[in-house]
Amino acid sequence: HNSSLMVDDIEDNSDLRRGAPAAHKVYGVPRTLNCANQMYFVALKEALALPALAISDSATSCSPTTHSYYLANVTDLTVQISTLFAEEMVELHEGQGMDIFWRDTCCCPTLEEYDEMVTKKTGGLFRLALRLMMVLAAPHSAVGVVQKANREHLLSSSQVSESSMFLSDEDLSLSPTRDGVKISGIMATNTGSDASSAATAFSALTPASAPTTPTGSDTTSSTTTTNQKLPMDLIRLFELLGVYFQVVDDLLNICSSEYHVNKTFFEDLTEGKFSYPVIHSLQASSSSTATPIHQTELFTILQERPTCTTRKLYCVMLLERTGSLVATRERIVVLEAEIRQHLDRLGGSPAIDAVLSKMNSLIA
Repeated sequence: HNSSLMVDDIEDNSDLRRGAPAAHKVYGVPRTLNCANQMYFVALKEALALPALAISDSATSCSPTTHSYYLANVTDLTVQISTLFAEEMVELHEGQGMDIFWRDTCCCPTLEEYDEMVTKKTGGLFRLALRLMMVLAAPHSAVGVVQKANREHLLSSSQVSESSMFLSDEDLSLSPTRDGVKISGIMATNTGSDASSAATAFSALTPASAPTTPTGSDTTSSTTTTNQKLPMDLIRLFELLGVYFQVVDDLLNICSSEYHVNKTFFEDLTEGKFSYPVIHSLQASSSSTATPIHQTELFTILQERPTCTTRKLYCVMLLERTGSLVATRERIVVLEAEIRQHLDRLGGSPAIDAVLSKMNSLIA
């Protein structure tokens, strides 16, 4: 993550990062770029070591079945990790490329295109962490763990003929957790006699109101559908968090005095960036408050990439005239509500609740 920020600061020609001079302002572009690129591969190296770590840990903390699984599938897991790492890095750079293209050509995207860009750029690293946990959380043949995340990030799945592929409660001890909830519980597909174990694993992640399967009925199709949906819910949750953080960041860039100390006031304008408030204002041309002159002025200021505070304050006035700062706050509220809805469906998360509360305090 820090590596991507170093590259981002170069591409945006930023002066500050977290209240200190940006790395390239201290060490120069060549050394900073080389260091950032190196760390991408250091991160990949660490990720590729995870299957071996799973083998080592499962030898003492998990059942023999789980340990045997990791031993037998270390090569396949390593390939899956390298594939998903590459996929998300491509997504990240595509999103960054969209952002740079709009900035350099002064081409205003739609709000829908903005969401797509952010889902790729900011959401990429969120998804990368999640998908790494998914790969290692349960036998890959139980769900055909993420082979390719396309734009909709669909998960491929396969049927299991042997009930022994479902992880037992003992096997879950190795699995990564989210606030104490075992993630592997959502990844295993159960059949036949494993239905009761599956119900126990899923109960921690599904709402109390979720429908249950009557005793003695065929559970295979219903649990398979649930298993496929839960990973999709997790991925969607992480993507929403990415969009949420970016929209909040766009607003703080304009309105937060603390942000102005760590970066600068309305730095996005100096970079000529199409942030959410700016796009909204430019898209508001059909309203009575947004005239062609307003649009021309805003485009002109973006092309100028001003450093003058007075010029930036005038731009803020233009944004207020079209209600764009209010609209940005409203979008944040909607995103937070959707995030909390997903959290409730997945069992809740005090940690994410705390983060959302902190973000709310920043934009209050």
